[in-house]
Amino acid sequence: MITSCTKNSEPNSESINKNVSWEIQAPLSETLTGTGNEFYPIFQSTGTKIIHANHKTGTPTKVSFINDTGKSVSVDISFPNTSTGNLRLSQIVMPDGTMDGPFGQHTKYNLAQKWWYEFIFNENMMAWDPWSWEVTISITLDDSFTPENITTIP
Repeated sequence: MITSCTKNSEPNSESINKNVSWEIQAPLSETLTGTGNEFYPIFQSTGTKIIHANHKTGTPTKVSFINDTGKSVSVDISFPNTSTGNLRLSQIVMPDGTMDGPFGQHTKYNLAQKWWYEFIFNENMMAWDPWSWEVTISITLDDSFTPENITTIP
C-alpha cells in the first residue's frame, strides 16, 4: 500500500500534525490498451507484456514500469494493420535520470538499475514522413544479461 506525505510549510510543534496527509493512495493499475499515449505494465518479476496503442504523430508514446528483478529487456514493435510503420524506441530513461537512445524497432538492452524505467517511442524523422497508426509493443523482462546491447532496424 502506498501513502503520501505532503509538506505545506516548515514544521513546528503547532503545525506538525496539520501539514501531513496520511491519505491512502490507490494502488498502481496496469494500463496496456487505450487511446492515450501513456501505458503502465506491471511486472510481478520477469515476463512479457503486450501494449496495444494508437500512436499519433508528434506525440510520443510512453511506456513506464518498475523493474525490480529483470536484468535485461527486449522490446519489439509491430504494426498489426500494415506491413511497415515508422516508429522506434527513441529513448530509455533510467531510474537515476540518465538516458540512452535512439534505438530501433527490435531492441535488447541490459538493465543495470532497479526501479522506474520510462521508454519513449517516436517516429524516426530521418527515415520517413510523420506517422500515425495502430502499434503493438511487446516488452519482455528477462533475468539474464544479453551479451551486449543490441538494436536492429528493419
